[in-house]
Amino acid sequence: MAGDSRQKRVRELIEMARQRISRSKAPQQSSLRSFEILPAVLAGERTQRAVLALRTRGCLWFGGKGRGCSHCGLVQDGLWDPGLDESVALQELEAQLDRMCQKEVRILCLYVAGSFFDRREISDAQRRKVLAAVARRARVRRLVVETRPEFLRPGLIAEAVRLLEGVELEVGIGLDSVDPSVRALCLNKHSTREHFETAARCVVGEGARLLTYAVLKPPFLDESPAIESAVSTGLYAFDLGASSVSLEPLAVQPGTLAHLLWVEKLHRPPWLWSVVEVLRHLAPHGRVRVGGLVVYPSAEHCAGNCSSCSQQFRSVLQDFNLSQRADRLRTLACSCRALWEQELELSRTLHQRLDETLASLRGLRS
Repeated sequence: MAGDSRQKRVRELIEMARQRISRSKAPQQSSLRSFEILPAVLAGERTQRAVLALRTRGCLWFGGKGRGCSHCGLVQDGLWDPGLDESVALQELEAQLDRMCQKEVRILCLYVAGSFFDRREISDAQRRKVLAAVARRARVRRLVVETRPEFLRPGLIAEAVRLLEGVELEVGIGLDSVDPSVRALCLNKHSTREHFETAARCVVGEGARLLTYAVLKPPFLDESPAIESAVSTGLYAFDLGASSVSLEPLAVQPGTLAHLLWVEKLHRPPWLWSVVEVLRHLAPHGRVRVGGLVVYPSAEHCAGNCSSCSQQFRSVLQDFNLSQRADRLRTLACSCRALWEQELELSRTLHQRLDETLASLRGLRS
């Protein structure tokens, strides 16, 4: 199958998966005005981080001809509103920040539907007001935001750093995979390595921390190639100056291509053994954290092993996020490792796996 035909069929499946979800499952707006407090580490000391949501006009990639990423569950989300009154969204955020300040929170993770630096999603004026609102909260020492790399313009990070008045800025960029074929066909993301490298220089050069996301096992990848992709992506990010890499074992959220394939028994979230294997390779090179343990909207299926050891693995991984002690990973053991090792032997190329999957789905309609 030709590349253009593969890409067209992938996008058709993404749209089909989106149409299958009931809009009644979308979260109520009131649920977006709450926040979650999670343990964290800042400057080597244990603290807490808050995860807050900011309503915006919506993700440009989701609403445009790209039709969104293959794994993004925000199809069922209430974070976007094309007719949004930004003053209302800012008032909601201020209220969240006030409640958050009653807690011992030092890190604020502020998430939007798409990209914090996309001026079509968040106006320049709104972004500046948000940054000033964060700067007024004396307890916050670090702000984490996310963006696609192509939205970072010269001077944008420097302005944000200035407006934060001493609050450290960390910018998360979803490179996801250093392999352009994986980005395009598995994730339906088309940012280039040049986009990422330019953005990385901008973030680091203008005084912020660079956080890079590496996806583990997107649709159409077997376990072994998925591990190789995640390791290569993390090492590449560290070479470009990333202060940390967030390994994202792909969770299965309703309304996504990943979910459609899971229903058809054509996709399985990664093994936790695979998460440990990637950490084993990346931990010596820099700070790595495991994401995907808490996802929004809620996932139906996440990375896992067997019923006997999955919870133990998750506990150890949560501890690793705080301690960065890779030695504990070496103590993990379970008989299900043999099943994982058998699956590693199945190592089809991306195009082989993709063509087999698309053939299995021939005739599938929404």
